[in-house]
Amino acid sequence: MIFRWLKSGTKGTVLLYALLIAVHAFFALPVYANTVWNPVVNGIVPPDVGNWGDPNNWTNGLPVLVGDSSSYGTHTKAAFNVANAAECQVTDVKGCVNVVVGDGGQGDDVLRIMNGGDLTSTSWLAVGYSRNCQMIVETGGVANIGGHLWMAATSVLATNCVLDINGGTVNIGGNIGLGTVDAVNPSGGVAYINVNDGVLNLDHWNAAQSIQDGSVLDIELGYVTIGGDQTEAVSGYVAAGRITAYGGSGRVLYDYNITNPGKTTIRGIYIIENPSFELYDPNGGPDFDVATGWFRENYAVDANCLLPTIEPQDVGYGSADNWLNNLNTIGLHPKDGNRLLMLSTGNISSRDPIYHSKAWQTINVQEGDRISGYYFFGTCDYLDSVEYDDYATISLTNNVDPNSHILLVNKSVEEVGDHSSTAGWERFEHRFTSDEAGLYDLTFFVTDVVDSKVNSYLGVDDLQLCAAPAYGDINYDCQANNLDFAVISSNWLIDCEGPDMSDPNYCSTWTDELGSPGDLDGDNKVDIEDIKLMSIGWLGGE
Repeated sequence: MIFRWLKSGTKGTVLLYALLIAVHAFFALPVYANTVWNPVVNGIVPPDVGNWGDPNNWTNGLPVLVGDSSSYGTHTKAAFNVANAAECQVTDVKGCVNVVVGDGGQGDDVLRIMNGGDLTSTSWLAVGYSRNCQMIVETGGVANIGGHLWMAATSVLATNCVLDINGGTVNIGGNIGLGTVDAVNPSGGVAYINVNDGVLNLDHWNAAQSIQDGSVLDIELGYVTIGGDQTEAVSGYVAAGRITAYGGSGRVLYDYNITNPGKTTIRGIYIIENPSFELYDPNGGPDFDVATGWFRENYAVDANCLLPTIEPQDVGYGSADNWLNNLNTIGLHPKDGNRLLMLSTGNISSRDPIYHSKAWQTINVQEGDRISGYYFFGTCDYLDSVEYDDYATISLTNNVDPNSHILLVNKSVEEVGDHSSTAGWERFEHRFTSDEAGLYDLTFFVTDVVDSKVNSYLGVDDLQLCAAPAYGDINYDCQANNLDFAVISSNWLIDCEGPDMSDPNYCSTWTDELGSPGDLDGDNKVDIEDIKLMSIGWLGGE
């Protein structure tokens, strides 16, 4: 009968061949059957969460890497497609061939890898295959993806597919596609990877298509590595707004073969808002301008000059006669630009009992970041006793532990003298160690301590938050330019370990602090290798 059908014409031949191929595939190839996340049958519904490792939370038992000889390939694909399913948490070592989160159906799935959790997908993994969902990797969690990572891969309905790395590690052996089905053809979906903290390690990507328009890779405290030199591709994605830092308010930094040998490393650095106080709201205070982007208490003023004020009734109690460099008459002018921040213990228009003023802004920092700026302290008061010692501070308060502080500046009447001041602008700076990375309130504070009769002042200007100097920023002004090149030039071909070094003590002064002589690679000499490092960040570093 089959042969008679075969002779009947081309149509029959095609159908027969299709049948034979299907039968052969059925018996010869492994079948990757699904097991679906459905903890509701186990009595678990939101807001409760379910554990990946409980077989009862799956329709077909636990997903597996391989089956035995009688069930090879069975249940190797973990699928998430049940509406309003409880969150799935991975708490120990688990593995399968494929993971598909947001695989049709309704609702927004959540897959979370906890501290100690280690999820391996030997083939591809999809986050938001055809609808919205979220995958989260917490501190101490690991996701190993042997193949590709697809996000918002096949449907325009997937408009908010998210991978949040919150301190964990994600390793991807294949390609990535944000809003793309095959890293070439966009599907119309939108996906986001947020490296809030932790590491995203990529083997490779499509330099032009892996992050589609509307999708974003955003980096905060963590970083991303990619095999090979991908700096040109990173530059293109940054210019297109597809790689950002701190939600677009920070700056993207990257290098090849510096931070990680043989790899491109991408990280973000937080940018202080309005760091030189050039932006202000003239209607922000009752009788003064308020600096944009800064919170304040009392008399924190965005001003074009800091000039001491003595109320008539305070003559005899206070003065600024000892302010240095005639600042009591000409005032202190901005260090940078046309404006500065002035904090006073009093109010210029009244005798209101204001004992202190304060201004602050929240910043995010990583290991190696350096904060710097300029400050001035002047007082119209005098030191009657330690109880009346007016003072000013610049400090960092940890947002996680409010009792943890980093004191950057502490100036008082006792230090500068009665009715006196610093000699003008003074510079402060601090580089953050690994255990100091995190979220802080950068705070400026000046206080009268007890009395409020005469004023004391704190001036602040020209704040900088710069990355570690691996990008050629020798003088820490957040850019590599001719000023940094001049440092290298002035020490060109100096070899601290060479026999011709005329002053053996000269190199002992070489440090990583401001004014270092340009030995960027730390080999105790200034040569072409340091020029190469400087070129990484030349005129920008982005």
